[in-house]
Amino acid sequence: MPEAENDHFGLLTHTWAKIRQLVELSCLAEPSIIVGSHFLVVMPHLSQIALLSSLGAQLDISMRFLLLDRICSFVPDTRLTAIKNVSLAEDYLADHFPEFPVLPGVFMIEAATQAAAWLIRLSENYAHSTIVLHEMRAVKFADFVSPGHTLQIHMEQKKRDAVHAHMRFQGDVDGRNCVSGRLVLECTNLAGDPASSRDADLIELDKRLIDHFRTQEAMLTTGSHVAPIHKQSVPK
Repeated sequence: MPEAENDHFGLLTHTWAKIRQLVELSCLAEPSIIVGSHFLVVMPHLSQIALLSSLGAQLDISMRFLLLDRICSFVPDTRLTAIKNVSLAEDYLADHFPEFPVLPGVFMIEAATQAAAWLIRLSENYAHSTIVLHEMRAVKFADFVSPGHTLQIHMEQKKRDAVHAHMRFQGDVDGRNCVSGRLVLECTNLAGDPASSRDADLIELDKRLIDHFRTQEAMLTTGSHVAPIHKQSVPK
């Protein structure tokens, strides 16, 4: 391994150990790692990808499979509504399926997971950098979502403790139910408790992830009457 990469391999190994702890709690695919000009660590939750550069261990965060286009409404600790617009231009539709393009069911679940994560993130004002899918239950696919249509996701929080959030969701297209189910999400920080952690590298990684999601909030709520939604309180 080149010297520049070896210098930061310790940081990568430490970060990877933390991520592996999350993988044990996630029902999604195993993360992948590529060691080359960059260290690429793909978090279990598809919307979180950390890119550790070999030059100075600089961190860059990019989004892939961002499956929400707008957050439409939000009540802290209670509910959130978001939409996903399906376009024929999306690359994955070329294979799913060539003559009958539809939004894959796993992407419906991912869109719901991202909506649930935003409900948590906004309700607690970004207290956790990493929110991953822990469990899904009673998921039912009722209809297809084809290009040119908008999937509207209604997320409702049913129960919350220090670590887990239990959600119920439904996805509709023009009032027609397409998917529904229950999700359990796990909330954590890579550095553990920020008040007691002494791991400066992971504290910084948590901060960069949170800053990234704050930027995304602005994009997801642009032009919406709910922005800036993380400052709202529950209506009395």
